[in-house]
Amino acid sequence: MVDYESQAQAVVVIIIRLRQEKQEAHAQAQLGVDRIRHIMSAWRDQARTSINECSEKVWKEWSQQAAELQTLPIDTENRKKAGDKFYKMDEESIVTIREELKYGTSSL
Repeated sequence: MVDYESQAQAVVVIIIRLRQEKQEAHAQAQLGVDRIRHIMSAWRDQARTSINECSEKVWKEWSQQAAELQTLPIDTENRKKAGDKFYKMDEESIVTIREELKYGTSSL
């Protein structure tokens, strides 16, 4: 009977050691999960910041390009109308055009 008691005590010691190892493994696993969550959170925040910055930059470029595209047909039409008896109204030629119209020196 003494032999059974010593075996039972040995089994109890093994069970206690296994429970401790299980708790340690669980704690290490939880640390790993927490670390992964922290990394994912940091990555998500960094990605969100990058996306917002990129979106803002793209919207600014797009709005500028859209404004340029709206004036492009007008510029194209003005380029097509170059020739005799056509006055392109820009700031440099306004003074000359006014003088020609005022004094009648136009070749019209």
